[in-house]
Amino acid sequence: MASLVQRRLWRTLVPIILSACLTLLMLFVPGGLASAQERAAEESLVEALVFDINAFWDREFAARGFSYSPAELAFLYDEPVNSGCGPVFPAEGPLYCALDQTFYYPVDWRYEGRDLASYGESVMGWAIAHEIGHHAQQQMDVFGIQGWFSIPLEQAELQSDCFAGAWAKQANQQLGAGDIEAVLAALENAGGPWHGTATDRIAWFELGYDTGDPAQCFTPSETTPV
Repeated sequence: MASLVQRRLWRTLVPIILSACLTLLMLFVPGGLASAQERAAEESLVEALVFDINAFWDREFAARGFSYSPAELAFLYDEPVNSGCGPVFPAEGPLYCALDQTFYYPVDWRYEGRDLASYGESVMGWAIAHEIGHHAQQQMDVFGIQGWFSIPLEQAELQSDCFAGAWAKQANQQLGAGDIEAVLAALENAGGPWHGTATDRIAWFELGYDTGDPAQCFTPSETTPV
């Protein structure tokens, strides 16, 4: 029978051995350790962007006498997850579910054949701000302001691009001219059904960016929160 000292030594060594084996395994799997580090960095960046965009909307709502409930964040990895809107698949890209007020971000998602993170903070910010723009629209519907459920789908998508531009304007300390050019380049490939043409999407993003005011993202027939 092993002595008490031997048992204690074994309990101490087992976690160390397992940790060392895991580290060695990641080193010998091509890109294993790098991928883990890159994934952690991407998650941290997404968390920071979601926090900043929620803070932007909190200020905008408060300035107009409304309260804002921030969007939640959930990460997707290799498998689909259940949401209030049904199964969410990583290949679908970032999306917002109004039924559980959650923004789903698929880590390692590829856009136009590239990891979204490789585009840089500005393009990631646009993609995230667009989706959380839908959350802002959903909040506007709650307060009787025409929003996501009150306007045609394509107009709702273009308005959300405009909202993303307004956020980008106020985040301009981190987003320089070159970064905005990267967003516009991404938008050139982002036209499609229900979202409007690339030309329309660029125009609405620029409207938000030029004014920095989400109230300018409403059409004359809509009721604005100002």
